Amino acid sequence: MSQWASMTVLPAEDFARLQADRDAPVSGDRERFDLHPLWYNFHELYRDEPGPLRFIVQGDVAERPIEWCLGVLPDQPEDEGDGTYYALVSPPTVAAIVAAIRAFPPGEVIGRLRKSRPGWVQYKKGRDDFSTAFEGIARAYAVAAAQRAGLTILVC
Repeated sequence: MSQWASMTVLPAEDFARLQADRDAPVSGDRERFDLHPLWYNFHELYRDEPGPLRFIVQGDVAERPIEWCLGVLPDQPEDEGDGTYYALVSPPTVAAIVAAIRAFPPGEVIGRLRKSRPGWVQYKKGRDDFSTAFEGIARAYAVAAAQRAGLTILVC
């Protein structure tokens, strides 16, 4: 995926307003995290998980699946999905994802990648890149959880 992606901390009160009205105003000064270009690979890795990690990239509040917005569904008409994706991660889901990440044994992410996509982490550079990418995602979640906040996810 060549899209740019970011996560932005969303205070709980702003999250509640946005759930009631998608166009509601939100706080202006919010911390944003630009995601590493490998962000989508973590969606592929975790999207079928039974727990909260399935929301790590796609969020738990979205109008459409991320695949539809990015135009990657099979048999999807060419004019559907403009490559833009916007979703929210609720404060409880942020907390659950952080708890799941903290429960990982050291090397769990690379170990999972080795099992499911060995070519991605065959060489040290791949392992380093994926570690850096995951650390960026984990940091966004940790900052939001410390504030008992949610996150917005924007892909362009």
